[in-house]
Amino acid sequence: MKVKIRMRQYPLDEIERRIIYELESDCKISISKLGGKLGISKRMIETRMHKLIGKKAIVNFIAIVDFSKLGYVDHEVWVQVRHMQAEKKRKFIDSLIMHPQVGWVASCGGKFDFAFSIMAEDSVTFSEILRKILSDNPGVVQNYSISIATKIRSFPRTYLLEKHASERAGALFFSGPPQKSRLDRKDLAILTILARDAKTPAIAIGRKIGMSTNAARMRVKKLEAMKVIEGYKAIFQPSVIGIQNYEILITTEGISAEKEEEFNAYCRSNPHITLFMTCIGRWDINISVDIDGPQQLQQTLSEIRDRFGSVIKDFEYTPILHVYKFNLGKT
Repeated sequence: MKVKIRMRQYPLDEIERRIIYELESDCKISISKLGGKLGISKRMIETRMHKLIGKKAIVNFIAIVDFSKLGYVDHEVWVQVRHMQAEKKRKFIDSLIMHPQVGWVASCGGKFDFAFSIMAEDSVTFSEILRKILSDNPGVVQNYSISIATKIRSFPRTYLLEKHASERAGALFFSGPPQKSRLDRKDLAILTILARDAKTPAIAIGRKIGMSTNAARMRVKKLEAMKVIEGYKAIFQPSVIGIQNYEILITTEGISAEKEEEFNAYCRSNPHITLFMTCIGRWDINISVDIDGPQQLQQTLSEIRDRFGSVIKDFEYTPILHVYKFNLGKT
């Protein structure tokens, strides 16, 4: 059965596009600094941000945590569910949202119904977590596929401002082999707080974990200096403005480091691609791209096949209909 995708239309004006672009790069920028950078008043910034949040164009503000520095690996699970009552499906979604080691939860179209990521130290721990999720939700999942991230690079939505490829260096969210940093319980508590709400002020962080405001502020700076916190990002829902995000899942016949870098360069040059991930498991490459219609989707798929057809064995794609949770790090 063909999935009909319904998207609410909410056109953005230039000011709103610029605000989203800047907040995706650094959501902790002060209102006055953002206003100065964009050349508009503080009051206008506040009004437009309130409007974007109210329309759910911006759904969250998070800290970008390099989970490899916490000793974790990102395991993505793509599931097909059985036909069931809405209440049972809602319970399954809620269980994923509330799970402390699930970092991302989304509903999908096409072949898959849901996708989620599990942060785990190793394959055995991942297997135990996944089995517990499935056993706690009996009769929900009919089938699933797994991929394990080896590298994740995110790119800014430069198409919002028609910026050039030279301004799309991207941010590396997975810096290398998992290696635990020397962090104590209070450091981990701070990461949990900021991964859920990056705009939490130092005074509130201090109260929650039992330390002074200045001590909490210094802890955050330490985590930033260690690159455990890579940055701060607003989570934008492109479907609100009629743009559909797709995940293109690619299986290769064996890809060299040089060809992988060619893939990365292509993703960097395409202003609509927002994420490039290399992985092992069901797929070898995962590309996330914002699409404004079937013609652009076909054009993107054709470009990828023309450039990399010699190493592509198979591919599939699925629309991401709604993101329920997005924390780049275990919380």
